[in-house]
Amino acid sequence: MRYAQIFSNKAWWIFEADAMPVFAPDIVTKDITNLNPQPQEGWDYDSATDNFSAPVIPQPTLADAQQARKDQITALYNKKLAAGFTSSTSGTEKTYPYNSTAEQTFDELYLMMSNNKVTYPRNVYDINDNPIPFNDQTSLMALFNDVLMFKATNNTKMHGYLSQVNACTAIDQVNAITVQF
Repeated sequence: MRYAQIFSNKAWWIFEADAMPVFAPDIVTKDITNLNPQPQEGWDYDSATDNFSAPVIPQPTLADAQQARKDQITALYNKKLAAGFTSSTSGTEKTYPYNSTAEQTFDELYLMMSNNKVTYPRNVYDINDNPIPFNDQTSLMALFNDVLMFKATNNTKMHGYLSQVNACTAIDQVNAITVQF
């Protein structure tokens, strides 16, 4: 014979025994030997109708799928920024950090340069915290152009992907968007 132990309106444990076992009074056990289809562990049990049913797994809504994809796009964007950007303006290709601290440092340095308050050579630190000397305003300005292009390119990509997601009218469309930074 086949039995189901019921807990919290679910078939918690399905087992076989020769006879209905005697458990504590608060443990509900049902004989499911002749039921078709056979309940499985995790199925819902309705005590009012004495019926088992497969659990209904909620399907994500379009809004859920869109939010999940937006979260993924934002995470990939942040990962790209955290990896930094490359520039050869110092004469050697280097990778520079791009995070909130680096962005603030670049902004401050740009303001100093705009007000002719920068002395040369001026060190800018790469992603490994090595000082990279810039000997003149031209090379430093070229680095700022690389910073702006890095930021603009990735911001444009991110907003483009987010616009694509917002324009979707079906979950399959959301899932079909390929994201690459």
